Amino acid sequence: MGQTQIISGQWLSSGQPIGTSGDTGNAKGKPAHVHYSILSLVPLPWLVTLETQGWKKMFYLDPSKALVE
Repeated sequence: MGQTQIISGQWLSSGQPIGTSGDTGNAKGKPAHVHYSILSLVPLPWLVTLETQGWKKMFYLDPSKALVE
C-alpha cells in the first residue's frame, strides 16, 4: 500500500477509500492488489471447524458475508 488513509480499528463506510496502491516489498511489477482481513471482536464459536486452525474462523469473518452495501 502506498499510503494509508485510515487508522487501525476505524469504522468504515461502503466505498470509503482505505489508501492508495503502491509497489512495496515483492509487489514490484505485479498488478495492484490488497490483503485485508475482517475480525470479530467477540468470538463466534459456532463458526469453528475441525480443520487445522479451524478455531480461527470464530474471529476471521468471510468478507463476502461481512461487506454488504
